[in-house]
Amino acid sequence: IDLESIIEGCRKGDGVMQKALYDRFSGKFYVLCCRYMSNNALAQEVLSDGFLRVFEQIGNYRGEGSFEGWMRTIFVRCAMKKYRQEQYRQEVCTDDDVELPGTNGNYDTQMDLRDALMAAMHRLPDIERQAFNLVAVEGYKLEEAADLIEENISTLKSRYYKALQKMRSMMKNYLEDK
Repeated sequence: IDLESIIEGCRKGDGVMQKALYDRFSGKFYVLCCRYMSNNALAQEVLSDGFLRVFEQIGNYRGEGSFEGWMRTIFVRCAMKKYRQEQYRQEVCTDDDVELPGTNGNYDTQMDLRDALMAAMHRLPDIERQAFNLVAVEGYKLEEAADLIEENISTLKSRYYKALQKMRSMMKNYLEDK
């Protein structure tokens, strides 16, 4: 089924087309949700919230620009909203929670680079991980990212710079241990 037919069916509230849209994009957007949230359960909640929002707002999509980009904006906003709701209840990951290859973990197989990047990102404090995701991964400009997180740009720049330095250090250690 082509994307235009799926979009039109979703606008009409067709459950089959909603499932087709979910099947087509859920994997990609689940990965996005995992990058922002501290655990899989929260990522799954954001994924569900994001698709509900897409189905509610699909009538507002005017066909200008990429549909996937339009959806990405919704999912990022849902992740930011969930983070604000959970920020006082979430525990910051410690170095013991997620280990990179080359640390003291006992691994049957080496993680590939993508898994190492995800593990490194989850070792960042939540607010630094969000800044890194928005700017380095999603490609938002600093001003846009600051608006999404609802903080001033100098604070975002500082958090992004700290996250970037930590990611470089962790990935350098990973690559040296390979």
